[in-house]
Amino acid sequence: MNTNQKAWLSNLFVVLRIAFGLFLLAMTILADSAWVRLLCLSSAVLLIHRAYSVIVRSKQNELE
Repeated sequence: MNTNQKAWLSNLFVVLRIAFGLFLLAMTILADSAWVRLLCLSSAVLLIHRAYSVIVRSKQNELE
């Protein structure tokens, strides 16, 4: 797998993490149980934070 394919795949995973994180945030609003809300919210924050850290790391690598 060449570098361009790896970058494209990494970007795809970032987009999927953000999309699923936003879906979990929506499920947080719609959930009936407090435990389900807590689980959805914590999972959403974790996914979006990981996607953000991948973006920041790739930008730092571009600058080096």
